[in-house]
Amino acid sequence: MTSFLKGSSFLLVSSRPTHRSSLRKVLCDLGAENQFIDAASDFVQAKERLSKSGVNVVITDEDIGEKFSSIDLLPLHEKNTPRSNDRLFILMAADVSVFFKSEFTLRGGDLIISKPFTNATFTEAFLEIVKIKNAMAPDQKASLDIQDALKANKKDEALRILSSMKNPNSQSALFCKGLVYDSDQNFSAAYDAYTLAMAHKIDLPSLVNIVHTGVHIKKYRELGDVVERWVKDFPLHNKSVQNIARVVVYNQKFELFDTISSNFSQKDFEDELVKIPLAAGLVMAGYAVLEVNKEKAIAYALKGIEYSGFKPIILLKGLEVLVSAGATEEAEKIYQLLMARAPYSEDRILDVRIQALLFPKEKVLDKCLELISKNTLDIHIFQVALNCSRDIGRDTRDLLVKAQKAFPEMNFAV
Repeated sequence: MTSFLKGSSFLLVSSRPTHRSSLRKVLCDLGAENQFIDAASDFVQAKERLSKSGVNVVITDEDIGEKFSSIDLLPLHEKNTPRSNDRLFILMAADVSVFFKSEFTLRGGDLIISKPFTNATFTEAFLEIVKIKNAMAPDQKASLDIQDALKANKKDEALRILSSMKNPNSQSALFCKGLVYDSDQNFSAAYDAYTLAMAHKIDLPSLVNIVHTGVHIKKYRELGDVVERWVKDFPLHNKSVQNIARVVVYNQKFELFDTISSNFSQKDFEDELVKIPLAAGLVMAGYAVLEVNKEKAIAYALKGIEYSGFKPIILLKGLEVLVSAGATEEAEKIYQLLMARAPYSEDRILDVRIQALLFPKEKVLDKCLELISKNTLDIHIFQVALNCSRDIGRDTRDLLVKAQKAFPEMNFAV
C-alpha cells in the first residue's frame, strides 16, 4: 500500500483551499510524497494540468464550475495515463443520481465518496479502493489492458493480450472476447460471448453490453429475464433505458416500468436519455394493456406523458391511449396545459392532431382547411382533414387532389 502511494502522482480538484490542504495532509500521512501532489481550484485549471502530463490519482469535488461536470475530466485522465491499472479517479459528491453513478462507473470512475465526510472516512474508503486495485487477479488486470487497447483502436494489441490470458474461459476473458467482437460489429458473436461471461458473474458492464448487442440482433425474448434482473437488482444506465424499454414492451413485463418509476425519484429522470425512451415505453405499455385493463392503461399513459417533456409523438400517442380508455377529461386537461406552455406556430400541427381526438370533427376540419388556405402544408394536417371529411360524410375528392399535389410521394388514407 505504502509503495503505491510513494510512487504515485496526484491531482486534487476543489474550489476550497482548506479542503485541498486537508486532503493533501491525509495523503502525505498515508505515505504519498508532497512534491507529487498537485492541486487545481476549478475545471479549467484541472484540465490544463491533466493536458500537460498524466497523474495516477485524480481526486475531484463534484462542484468545479457551473458549466462543467467532474466526470468530463475522465477522458483527459485516460489519455495521459492510458493504463487503467495505473490510475484511479475518485469523486467527492453530496448527491448524485443512480444514473450518474452507473455512468461514472462505466466511463472508468473508481469511487464516489459521499459528502460530508471526515478525514477518517476518506482514508478508509481510499485505502479500500487501493486494496481492491492491488488484489486484482492477473486476468482482471489483463481485461483492463484489453479495454484500454480497444479504446485506443489498437485491436492487434488487444488480441495479443487476450491470447495470453491464462484462462480463456474466465469471466474476464469471455467479456473481452465480446468487446473484440463488438468492435468488429459482429453483434451475434459478441452476444454469445457476453452470455457465457454472465454465466460466471453478472455485473453492470456485462448487462449494458449484452442488452446493447442483443437488441441489435433482436434477441428480445432472450433478453427478458436479463432485463428483469437488471431492473430489480442493479442500477440503470441512462443510455440503456431505450433498449430496456424495448425489451420490456416486447415481453410485456410491464410491471418492470412500475419498478423503475418507484425506485427512482423525479430528479433521477432529468436526463432526456432516460425520460424520453421511458416515456415512449410507458405509452406503448398503455396501448398493450388497453383492452384488458383500462385503469392500468390510463396510469401508464399519464406517467408516459409526465416523462415525455411534451415531445410531440409521445404526447399524441399518450393522449390517444387516454381517449381510447375513456379518460377524455384528463386528456383535455393535458391539452389545455400544452397550449398554455407552447402556443407556437410549429405546434399547430400537433394541436390539430390532438384536437382530432378531443373535439367535434366539423370544428377540427375547419381548423385544418384554414391552415391549408394559409399554405401551412403538412402531411398530418391533410390526413386529419381527410379523416374528418370522411367521418362527417363530406366529399373528399378535391381535398385529396390538393394533398397529392402537395405530397406526390404519399399515399393518403381516405
